[in-house]
Amino acid sequence: FEQMFSAIEADWMWQYAKRRTEKGIKAFSIAKQGPQAANVRAKDAAQLRETRFVKEVNFETEINIYGNKVAMLSFRRPYAGVVIEDRAIAQTLGSMWKIIWNQVK
Repeated sequence: FEQMFSAIEADWMWQYAKRRTEKGIKAFSIAKQGPQAANVRAKDAAQLRETRFVKEVNFETEINIYGNKVAMLSFRRPYAGVVIEDRAIAQTLGSMWKIIWNQVK
């Protein structure tokens, strides 16, 4: 979240979470510990999200897996993003994500 909030305006981030919550879409997040991540995690219940922290990582991208799609966003300049729509890729990355999710608290 530290990288994300340095690249994207906070108001937009909170509005996005609000729209997602209004649609009843739950989010699961694995994040590096930091002040922004703690701020996000404090709002988890209200924003239908569960955030788990990892310590020794360097996340400079966000990876979202939803349905048959994977979105990858870079928060380093020049910013970049890509969406891959492929069931096999989404399923494989989702499986890898679940392994990590089950290892962190």
